[in-house]
Amino acid sequence: MSEPVASEPVIYLVRHGETRANQERRYEGRGDGDLTEKGLSQAQNAATALEGAGIRAVYSSPKRRALRTVHIIADRLGIVPVILDGLAEVDFGEWEGLTYEEISLRDPQRLQRWLADPLHGRPPGGESLTEMWSRVRRCMAEIVLAHSSTAAAHSGQGAVAVVSHGGPIRAILSYCEHGDLRGFWDTSISPGEIRAAEPKKGMIW
Repeated sequence: MSEPVASEPVIYLVRHGETRANQERRYEGRGDGDLTEKGLSQAQNAATALEGAGIRAVYSSPKRRALRTVHIIADRLGIVPVILDGLAEVDFGEWEGLTYEEISLRDPQRLQRWLADPLHGRPPGGESLTEMWSRVRRCMAEIVLAHSSTAAAHSGQGAVAVVSHGGPIRAILSYCEHGDLRGFWDTSISPGEIRAAEPKKGMIW
């Protein structure tokens, strides 16, 4: 009789609902804006969509917009969410709360340096995409390890929901597709949207 094959959990990535900063296209990394009415509705829709998906654990960024979203989802599913600091959005430092246009007027030289190497460059006082991905990847590895099971026990159930932000989710999706961040800028996810993290066979978090 063959040994059961280890199986990773299905992971649903959920971007938090809309905030005012999203409406105004402002950089909101470590900022702590709340959801708009539309954002609350998006969170409710996400909760409805995840019902019946076999969710057995819910994780979230500690930022208010993510917490509001995750509590709506977790309450619907009857699950106590786990908060992980590493799932927070990238830190935009001194550019926090500004629009791209405002940054280009106030800090054009440093903006150009950042755009020239966005993976390793960083906003003044902030973090690079590579630094952000390093902590997000550690969180994903912890989540997968905590919920991995054998194929016999898994039986297609035991999915996990992860509520985070545009940057971390785009990084996760790029990694699943390419094994690195090369697809980060080609990936998009709207507020309240749900995507499945589907790493290619053999990928290790």
